[in-house]
Amino acid sequence: KTKVWLAFMAILRNNRPLLIELFRSVYIPGFLMYAAYGMTAAITPLYATSLGGALALAGVVVSMRGLGQLVMNVPSGLIMGRFGNRKLLLISTFCAIAIALFTGLSNSISLLAICMFLAGSVQSTWSITRVSHVRSIVPPEFRGRAISAIGGAVRIGGFVGPIVGGYIAKFFGFSTVFFVQAGIIGI
Repeated sequence: KTKVWLAFMAILRNNRPLLIELFRSVYIPGFLMYAAYGMTAAITPLYATSLGGALALAGVVVSMRGLGQLVMNVPSGLIMGRFGNRKLLLISTFCAIAIALFTGLSNSISLLAICMFLAGSVQSTWSITRVSHVRSIVPPEFRGRAISAIGGAVRIGGFVGPIVGGYIAKFFGFSTVFFVQAGIIGI
């Protein structure tokens, strides 16, 4: 595995414009997006219980994000075929910002559940457009490695996000985490 990765990096070093484009348009935004979503992973059930939901209902609210991802995977591909990568990526980014803001303003458990479902839907759409972008700019012999590097950026973001989100929630409250999430997604 190490030899394959080193060969991939050597080829990318010889193709600096592609490497720069991948970091600029794929890896850094992927890290930021998943750090932003990760920020809310640990605090969403706590936020749900603070709105008056029981623990079981908080579990349902958290699972709504996964349900949104599941439901939107296939339609995202169809929509992307109609609008294209770039346009759908921008639309899903703006929707993610709006949903994060609405989630921070949620004052009921049902609104929070709807926001979580929509957040999962948009996250699915955003991820699919990102992978499709890599498919369109990376030569076929390197696509698998380039796409697996997306997984690395996503996992690092998913590791950092909950830590940052926990600290923000501790000092500034649950709602603030969603507002910061909107800012990070905007970046």
